[in-house]
Amino acid sequence: MAEGRAWSLSWGLASWSGLAVLYLLFNVATQLAASPTANFDQAEMLVLAQELRLGYTAQPPLYVWLNWLPDALAGPSLALNLALKCLLMGASVALSLAALRDAGAARRQAPLVLAGFALIPVVIWEAQRVLTHSALAVALVLATLWLAQRLRASPTRLGYLAWGLLGGAALIAKYNTAIALAALVGALLLAPGWRVVLLTPRLAWAALGAALAVLPHLAWLAGNRSAVGSTMRKLERSADPFGSVAGLAELSGALAACVGLMAIVWISVRALRWLRRAAPGPAARGRADLERGDARILGAGGAAHAVAPAVPAPRAAALLRLVSLQLVLGVALTAVFVVVSGSRHFEERWLLPVLAPLPLWLALVVRRADLRIGMLAVGAAMALAAALMLPGRVFFAEQLARGRPAVVSLPYVALAADMRAAHGEPVAILADTQTLGGNLRLVFPRARILVPGVTRHEAPAEGALWAVFEDSDCEGRPLTERVGDQGLLPLPGVPCTVHEATLLHHRARTHRLHLQVLRAR
Repeated sequence: MAEGRAWSLSWGLASWSGLAVLYLLFNVATQLAASPTANFDQAEMLVLAQELRLGYTAQPPLYVWLNWLPDALAGPSLALNLALKCLLMGASVALSLAALRDAGAARRQAPLVLAGFALIPVVIWEAQRVLTHSALAVALVLATLWLAQRLRASPTRLGYLAWGLLGGAALIAKYNTAIALAALVGALLLAPGWRVVLLTPRLAWAALGAALAVLPHLAWLAGNRSAVGSTMRKLERSADPFGSVAGLAELSGALAACVGLMAIVWISVRALRWLRRAAPGPAARGRADLERGDARILGAGGAAHAVAPAVPAPRAAALLRLVSLQLVLGVALTAVFVVVSGSRHFEERWLLPVLAPLPLWLALVVRRADLRIGMLAVGAAMALAAALMLPGRVFFAEQLARGRPAVVSLPYVALAADMRAAHGEPVAILADTQTLGGNLRLVFPRARILVPGVTRHEAPAEGALWAVFEDSDCEGRPLTERVGDQGLLPLPGVPCTVHEATLLHHRARTHRLHLQVLRAR
């Protein structure tokens, strides 16, 4: 089959991407049906998206900006918050497929992109469950890779400007995309035939685009250095020259967690292939011929003629070399960063921008039918398991939690309804946690939500002002280990009411909020 027919619009890059988005949206619907409660990351977006700023907290601002627009148009909505992430994850699939198509790969390789994403647990589970900024970072890293591929074939000044804008946007989506972008630049320099993308005067346009995207936020960072400090504190840096050994160990564990399942499938299929070849008999020899790709057809007189195994297109082979180098350099540069920064801590999700091209690499490198079927089967099983567990975790988390219930189990809607019945509608609410603030904003969309240390806007001069606490009781006694982290405790001498409701799916347990009316109507 000709390459053009194999990747015709009727087959549809949009078809596979649309399938991925439908799957993700289905999971959003089931999660919302199980629980209308926003978790920490989702609640953070609901709080921050109240205003448009050049910077917010320890995370860069681009994802908040994307949430601000639907928030401003339609009001706070957890469904829109989750739908945006679905579209970004679907865009990652579409960009990987576009790169695969432009490389001239065979049509049968396309489903491996979807399987590749499903085989990375932090993508199929964590990204759908809690991650926000990382989903945007992955999409933008893949966009820069795909556009580099296009610039190699058709370099234009406008294309380079767009390339720089995408790279800059990736940096203000998540800071650690700098490592992924550095890996891409290094791969372009090292991979044969790709240096032309960088060794051109048009690269100045890319630098201009990156500067336009990044400089406003850099100016904000210059006046808000505490945001950088908050980011670095996550690494648990150590002055001990051997302190980074713990960080490297955690990096190795994170890498194994991300690629381990893919490796297990690969090793298992190869082991089965070896066992089949070792088995005696003509049937085993025939299977071995097929596994090698030597599909036989009958000619005149019944004579068998071997068809040569499929060979990757030259463009696909070139892209495979580039992506392989990018992945290796990305992991190596991450290890260097861990050592130089003295980090003792590393999380799986921090690898996502670096490993963003991994599903594309899988689709380029896997050409044997048995290995392709194995990857697709396990990927489909992972996708099905995630679809069942994402809403199911609400029920299981409540049954298994012995201390504080999982956030998705907390009945904020019922608690807010009780507060409204007792005290009316506020114009502003002081909340002692981002999670509480974001969930109250869903129920009181007209109220300004204030979280000390997070939001910057002031409370309105008139109207009812509430202070709501869940980490401490009315006397300021701690209910959790994090009490007072936001600097908000009940005021002595101000009347305080307690509001209580049962957990969403566990009627034997309850959750309480404590409310002070700081200013009545």
